[in-house]
Amino acid sequence: MNKIKVLMVIDNGLSIGGVQEIIMALVEELNERVDFDIIVTADSPQYYDEEFKKYGSIYCVKRIKNFRSFKGIYHFIMDDYHIYKKVIDILKTKKYDAIYCANLFSAAPFLKAAGRSGVPVRIVHSMVAASSHILWYSKLLYSKKRCVINKYATLKLSISKQSGNFLYGKNNDSLVVKNPIRGFSDFFDLEYFPDVNHHIRMLHLGYIGARKNAQFSIEVLEKLIVTNPQFQLIIAGHGDQNYIEELQNKINVLGLKKYISLIPNTVDIKEMFKNCELVILPSKNEGIPLTLLEAQAAGIPCFVSNLVEKEVNRGLCTFISIDNGAEEWSNTILNYLEVEGMLRKRVDMSDWENDFICDMYYKWFLGNK
Repeated sequence: MNKIKVLMVIDNGLSIGGVQEIIMALVEELNERVDFDIIVTADSPQYYDEEFKKYGSIYCVKRIKNFRSFKGIYHFIMDDYHIYKKVIDILKTKKYDAIYCANLFSAAPFLKAAGRSGVPVRIVHSMVAASSHILWYSKLLYSKKRCVINKYATLKLSISKQSGNFLYGKNNDSLVVKNPIRGFSDFFDLEYFPDVNHHIRMLHLGYIGARKNAQFSIEVLEKLIVTNPQFQLIIAGHGDQNYIEELQNKINVLGLKKYISLIPNTVDIKEMFKNCELVILPSKNEGIPLTLLEAQAAGIPCFVSNLVEKEVNRGLCTFISIDNGAEEWSNTILNYLEVEGMLRKRVDMSDWENDFICDMYYKWFLGNK
């Protein structure tokens, strides 16, 4: 059987993260039927680079600059043209049967280049719901990119109706699909190691930045230790260095250094789950975080912002509004532990079986809907 060739696209690089783990799940499951390459926008080395290179090539297409202000709009627009030209050059060197973009609005120039280069199957996947903090000029630019995406994508995927509306606009024709997840069964029987000093370890896991809202987790911890000083917070992941420095300053100002650990993204997530009692994720906007699915597979209770997609709940998520403040989160956590204790629970994850989900992706890569 001849393999099909698929070019994948993500923002940044193959660091630890939910989107990256989804990419690797597809690659690991389908590599005997698909030749994969990937375009990233960040320098190597990254966490999954060596693993991915076993299966295909990594192309780095750097952005012109990091634009986060009004004066960066010109560069924002020019960046799309810059990326478009770079991708055209890549597509001249190798013929692909499909392109798969998991980079939200940044997918626009990649899809356009693929369409004009004759790539027959052009898939885009929305994995994040809308944020309530998008500036007006960003909305304008996103609307332009949305038009390009809708024009050149042959298949639009989303993790929920809300995430589809965010990227493609209302009344779109996107398919709501589950993400592939590898090694789910590995989480079912993870050995749990209670802390020898009887600490209650709260894990905040994922990209460390404003969207994941780790500062709020610190505020929740501050409230918790008033009632029970045995609580500890572990913040694990990589992220925005400026935001990490803000976290460190906040920890020092509040005098919480002995209660909080900042762990780099090189730590094995399974080891983290073996050594925690609960997971906290007060995100300002979110899709379906892989870490929450994995945590529930391991039987760990999760306390989650109500802005996270409800489809993530397998029975162990408690949704709370961040607008209610850290005190409400603290009380909810304390009440849960008083009633339920810290015993881990088995939940049904059968509808997230990786083999079945990856087979659907293979059909889509072939052009079947």
